[in-house]
Amino acid sequence: MTLGAFIVAKFHINPETGNVGSCKAEQGGCPFGGDEMHFTSTAAARQAAERILSEKYKSKPAAIPKMSVLKDGTKKWRVKGKLHRDGDLPAVEYPDGTKEWWVQREMPP
Repeated sequence: MTLGAFIVAKFHINPETGNVGSCKAEQGGCPFGGDEMHFTSTAAARQAAERILSEKYKSKPAAIPKMSVLKDGTKKWRVKGKLHRDGDLPAVEYPDGTKEWWVQREMPP
């Protein structure tokens, strides 16, 4: 006697956006990952998505920007080589008083 197989609905999480969706991919073929990213209910998937996103975006200690002064007197603040300054402070200050605010912006020196 053969028992009929039944399909369990699976819901996946897009780890970049946290969106929950119904997975229609064949076993092992989902671009969002394996069993760890799939759930039997949307409620379980949403709960896991909140946990994943909170871990991904939890606060990290602010890096201290390094200031450089160019020959013309322009001051630039960089973090890991990118123009950046937190706390509503400008990342670039020109001698004429002009200021620019940047957040992790790559620019030539």
